[in-house]
Amino acid sequence: VGVRTEKQYKELFTDLKALHFIHITNGTWDASFWLGFDLRKKGLTIPATDILIATAAIESGCMVLHSDHHFDLISKHSNLTAKRV
Repeated sequence: VGVRTEKQYKELFTDLKALHFIHITNGTWDASFWLGFDLRKKGLTIPATDILIATAAIESGCMVLHSDHHFDLISKHSNLTAKRV
């Protein structure tokens, strides 16, 4: 989505193919619902996509490298390990 030329697309596609996939299970969805509910009780409104990413990372023991302040907020109120890049 973030590219304008075919050359940029090919470069991004190559980079993204090198990434590992984290499987989303029914349990991941359930845990993300709970995390979103818990964050909302604390006065935080976080996009559902960010909550799902954070939940999958927590379950997989992965660190989220990000440039989105929502992950900083999630990490302050959960077991998410996140690093702004």
